[in-house]
Amino acid sequence: MGKRGRPARIIRCAKPAKCPKCGNRHFLIVVYGYPSNEVIDEIDKYDIRGCCLPPYKKVRDKSGNYYHCPEPKYVCSNQDCRLEVFIRKECEIMPPIDDSYHFYGREWIQQDMALQSRMLPRLRRLVHDKLGADKAKEVFEKGLKTTNVQQLHELQREYLGNKNKD
Repeated sequence: MGKRGRPARIIRCAKPAKCPKCGNRHFLIVVYGYPSNEVIDEIDKYDIRGCCLPPYKKVRDKSGNYYHCPEPKYVCSNQDCRLEVFIRKECEIMPPIDDSYHFYGREWIQQDMALQSRMLPRLRRLVHDKLGADKAKEVFEKGLKTTNVQQLHELQREYLGNKNKD
């Protein structure tokens, strides 16, 4: 990065053995948030970046594909280089809808609850048609205790099987 400008960025499956830009073999681990005692004790191994996660960054790999990456895991310790290393399994090919799930998790929970409130009556009706009123009441009571859509799908598979035909 030098004194000005944006740092160089690469995508790897793991921490590289040496920096491809400057040849340095020492990388710092990037940490966001309040550092723990372990980080403070070994401060020379970490790059502390503050409390807020950055927005997704668009990073190009060796083959020319662009990935959208949440935050770097390692950074070159050479002050003139400062190469950022992103881990491939954490990156996405498609850009995220928005970055709000880093900061506004509550909105996603509310959307999930709205979807559940539409799915549960439908599931109750299907179970009633296929298995009767007693099972429909049982499904409805269990469905009210679910906390996400995935649990509701599991409940549907439990009562109706994998294939659901209306």
